[in-house]
Amino acid sequence: MVARPEELVSRLASGSDPDSRLKALRDIKNQSATAAGSLAYGSQQGAEAFLACNGLQPLLRTLWHSDLRVVEASLRALRCVFQNEARPSEQQVATEAFIQLVTLSGSGSYLVAVGAARLLPVFCTTDSQASLLEQQGGVRKLLHLSHAVHATQHEIVLEALARLTATWPGLMRAAFAEDDSFKRKIEEQLKSPSPEARFVACLCLANYCQGRSLDAHPPTLQSQVLPTLVRLLGNPAVRFSVPRCLNSIIEGSDVLQKVATDFEAIPKLAHLLHAAISNQAALLDLLQTLATLCQHHEANRRQLLTDHTTLKLILGALESPDASVRVAACSCLRGLSRSVKNLRCSLVDVDIAQPLMKLLSDPNLEVQQMATAVLCNMVLDFAVVKDVLVAAGCVDKLVSLATSMDSDLRLNAVWGLQNLAFRGSLEVKGSIMSALPWTTLTSLLRDESPELQGKALSLLQNLVHGSNTSMTQLTAWTGGNILEELAQVLYRIGDKESSLQEHAMQTLGNLAGIGGEDERDEIINNPGILSLLPTLLASSQERLRLAALWLVINIIPVGDRETCLAMRRTKLDHAGIKSIVQQLRDTDPSQDIRERATTACNRFLSIMEEPP
Repeated sequence: MVARPEELVSRLASGSDPDSRLKALRDIKNQSATAAGSLAYGSQQGAEAFLACNGLQPLLRTLWHSDLRVVEASLRALRCVFQNEARPSEQQVATEAFIQLVTLSGSGSYLVAVGAARLLPVFCTTDSQASLLEQQGGVRKLLHLSHAVHATQHEIVLEALARLTATWPGLMRAAFAEDDSFKRKIEEQLKSPSPEARFVACLCLANYCQGRSLDAHPPTLQSQVLPTLVRLLGNPAVRFSVPRCLNSIIEGSDVLQKVATDFEAIPKLAHLLHAAISNQAALLDLLQTLATLCQHHEANRRQLLTDHTTLKLILGALESPDASVRVAACSCLRGLSRSVKNLRCSLVDVDIAQPLMKLLSDPNLEVQQMATAVLCNMVLDFAVVKDVLVAAGCVDKLVSLATSMDSDLRLNAVWGLQNLAFRGSLEVKGSIMSALPWTTLTSLLRDESPELQGKALSLLQNLVHGSNTSMTQLTAWTGGNILEELAQVLYRIGDKESSLQEHAMQTLGNLAGIGGEDERDEIINNPGILSLLPTLLASSQERLRLAALWLVINIIPVGDRETCLAMRRTKLDHAGIKSIVQQLRDTDPSQDIRERATTACNRFLSIMEEPP
């Protein structure tokens, strides 16, 4: 029976014999570690007072005490201190104390060993400490301990292993390499009646497999861990802890995503969304896992969208007070918005436009980035969606974001405008040109990022493509400087970026196709463009040769005045382009190139010879 503090103090102050007073002093010392922990437990003020009195180092020294009851109390106290918000930094724990913790995890006292095991993940925060843990046999000690204690303590030790090996999976692999029986024993825990034990076993095995090729562990993940995890999604004890582990396993693996889907992970995750509506941490993990499953697989998207209630919950998460949840909801919608037209239409049916537009002005940069990424997918090749989002004001917002200081946000905004312009109506293209100053676009064409240059060129290419283009509007927007700007683009990039050259040539080809005789004459009379054509027609890149051929074809169309056509043919002949085209017709390995070259040669033949 433990004496009350008042009794101990009374015995110490009494005039009784020295042996009794010494025993009281020892009892007080043995209780001091527990008392220190009690000061810090649940009270930030108490923890701050304890640390202000420099109590940590004396407490750490008790880890070497000869009385294991004192050591056990010290471990409990340390756990209390480090659980508090006012916790000290792990760097305050000296290497000697860390080694002692590793040693204690192999103690003959299970209570001491388990207490030390709980603290190891807290104090092991650097690569050097992880290396020290391996040198001292820490993981082996924990693995031995996990099979030597009763069920509750067993789960505690496995959780400590899971936390350690999540950051350093090599620790687990090294221990398993020494003794494969450890792995078999943890696999046995997948059949435990305790859901907590099954879950932490899944964590340990997932960490073991981390970074290994799929071929190295098909039985472990595909046949054992994933089915167990998906079943645990329906267990109230651990269901909200499962999605994060599940996501860490399936992310980046189409094979494992299919395994999870085959075990009906999507409906179970969707069902959990309803229960997690007020649990932001659980909501985050669920959305991230659903986003992973819907990123590349059309069937998974269809499965998730079978219930509009689930979709509305995802949309509701866009208004979460937690920025990470808003990002995850956007990520989930980004996957869904990659779907075919009818599924993208489903997103419009639930009125995604307004909450998405709101996020374009979110104070969190990552939320803005993800929201613009969703918008890029939504507006691609689907007139109904474009009209809804244009009416909601997305053009003006994207144009303002196109000048953002953040390069990713700038790229996504230009990408969104590019997709809006793709096969866009005359009205949509007009709204873009009205909102986006030509000087802003030219600065984007000169951006230091080749990727952004490419998106800006694609935007311009789409604006001058097809019958839904007004040359009058285009000329007014560019001030008649579009050709000169494209010539400068070709001059600046040279042969460094073939994809940029391709976009520039396709834009010139579009311009030659939709423009009139004056535009085509201006193209052929531009010395920079004419001098580059032979090089581009002889490019090793098939797409670049094709883009250059289309420009040649569109420069000499049927229907222009014969005098204009004769002038253009003469210039093409003198530049050596006619002979190159003939060679492409006869010898190019690409059938598409040969067919387009044949069209160009026929155009040459249909033009009258140059007058003497």
